[in-house]
Amino acid sequence: MEEQERRTDVVLVINNNPDGGPGRYTPFLIERIREAGLLVQEARTVDAVDAYAESVSRDGGHAKVGLIITCGSPVVLTEPVDVRAHVAKTTAAVLHFPNAPIVGICFGMQLLAVLYGGKLEEQRETRHGGLWAELQLRCEQPSRLLDGLTTAFHQWASNFIFVTQIPSQFIATAVDSSERVMAMEHVHEHVYGVQWHPEVLHEEVGRHIIDRMVALVGQPRSPTGPRGRRGQSNLVPSVSPFIQPFSSRRPSSVELTGSLVAPPEASKSSKSSNTSYPEVVSWHQVDLELRKVVQGLMAGVSRAAAADLGRLLAGARKDTLARLRDGSSVSGRPLLPKDSPCPGPSPGVSGAALAAAAEALREAARTWAANPAPAG
Repeated sequence: MEEQERRTDVVLVINNNPDGGPGRYTPFLIERIREAGLLVQEARTVDAVDAYAESVSRDGGHAKVGLIITCGSPVVLTEPVDVRAHVAKTTAAVLHFPNAPIVGICFGMQLLAVLYGGKLEEQRETRHGGLWAELQLRCEQPSRLLDGLTTAFHQWASNFIFVTQIPSQFIATAVDSSERVMAMEHVHEHVYGVQWHPEVLHEEVGRHIIDRMVALVGQPRSPTGPRGRRGQSNLVPSVSPFIQPFSSRRPSSVELTGSLVAPPEASKSSKSSNTSYPEVVSWHQVDLELRKVVQGLMAGVSRAAAADLGRLLAGARKDTLARLRDGSSVSGRPLLPKDSPCPGPSPGVSGAALAAAAEALREAARTWAANPAPAG
């Protein structure tokens, strides 16, 4: 009887490829799972997740989702994209199947970090460019997922986005040679993330990790049982902002919320935002600060408006960066004096110049919100 139940457990693979194609690595993962003798259901859209959940419900329990794996994607979550749109498939699966363990691979780990309240950062100069990266186990207590690995091991990594702040209730379980987080897991629940691709097998290490993932099938996500059902927002503290994309996917109006777009009355009369910025000495740092502003501006945007505003802000960010480089100005505000080149040890880009640049981006968003029109 146990063997029969095991055979009916299904691994739900969330394919995060934005164009609906198979993706680069997901086919390898599906092959590895099938090699382990398990059934696989791949979902490439939110509708596919919803449809499969309905079919499982109609099936009367003859099949159940025993594990959710959310996979890689070329989408850069630190760019001005509609994060909710990209996390919606994973959110739908998490809420439809509240008792299934979750594993995030590469982009999937980044999605889990966002869902649970962590932070991401671009580090393009020191990226893992599709190579066998040397990794090390690094955790205060033994990792459940990575148990059995040697302290140092190699895995295939291809990323320049890193989790720089792990969510509450998570621990880092592996790092790279620069001490950046490459794996994390929830301290109580079966929720895991790896920033590499174990499905690209390397000797016995990748196979061992896949086997450890497969061993999760059928185990309850939480030791105390499921903590929510579809449509409820108490599954994890940070899930509720991401429910809208699949529970109500037809916004009828443009919505821009949050203090970055509509500052409090006290700050509207000031010439620039009260946000203080440090002096920075590299154009990479300047660009990162401006990207953070764009991320904040996109955070309260409806899915229908995100594409147009995203394109507008991406262009505005690049234009602002170019103006900073040549000492020009935006909206009449002085940015970087011509005698203050950057990069360099000094004087760099002043906090006031960055604040003026950030305010220029906010103005662009407010102007667009007053008369939303397709960008470019």
